[in-house]
Amino acid sequence: MIEFLKQPGVYEILWFFIGLFTYKALSRLITYGEMYQFMLKFTTDVLALIFSLTESNHTFQKLRYEELRKSGAELKQIKKAKELDEHLNLALRQSLLTELVTNYPKQYKWMLEKYNWEELINNKRSVEKDE
Repeated sequence: MIEFLKQPGVYEILWFFIGLFTYKALSRLITYGEMYQFMLKFTTDVLALIFSLTESNHTFQKLRYEELRKSGAELKQIKKAKELDEHLNLALRQSLLTELVTNYPKQYKWMLEKYNWEELINNKRSVEKDE
């Protein structure tokens, strides 16, 4: 084996392949890191969009309650509408999150474990307070 390494050019070829392997390993590591960062940002943006949609829906419902009150609707009707809307909002959130989890790329689903709805709401509200 040592005699094989003493032949001309073998040492250089060996170092070439070591360098090639090192380059491939480091470039793959960097690529996975970039893919992870992209999917993390993507997931955060999608969850923020879901939150924004439900918050907009909540705002429209408040306007509807105000219009119901102005039009002379009974308090009982308004209360019933609020209860129904709360159930619909919960169903909407659950449906949107279920669709996100169902259609999320399989190789990145493990990233979804760190998210929950309450955490997203608290983070969004704290950002809004800071602004």
